[in-house]
Amino acid sequence: MNGRQRTEDGGQKSEDRRQKTEDRGQRTEDRGQKTGDRGQKTEVGRQKTEDRGQRTEDRSRETETPASRRERRGLDYAVKKKSWDSCFAVI
Repeated sequence: MNGRQRTEDGGQKSEDRRQKTEDRGQRTEDRGQKTGDRGQKTEVGRQKTEDRGQRTEDRSRETETPASRRERRGLDYAVKKKSWDSCFAVI
């Protein structure tokens, strides 16, 4: 094998190494993209869950009775009745 042949072989090895490094970088980039996509899917799922909760809450408000409305607002019937009684007592 002459010197020229060895130099060309060395150049080929160098090129192969460069290609291998580039491929590794591409795989790393692809992995990062995959991870980003997974994060996006998680966020979409979280938003869907939140929307479902909002629809459920809206539906429960539509079918709400006055008693359940008072309960949701934290007003107790006895407290409300007592306040009415005190109004009449003042008059």
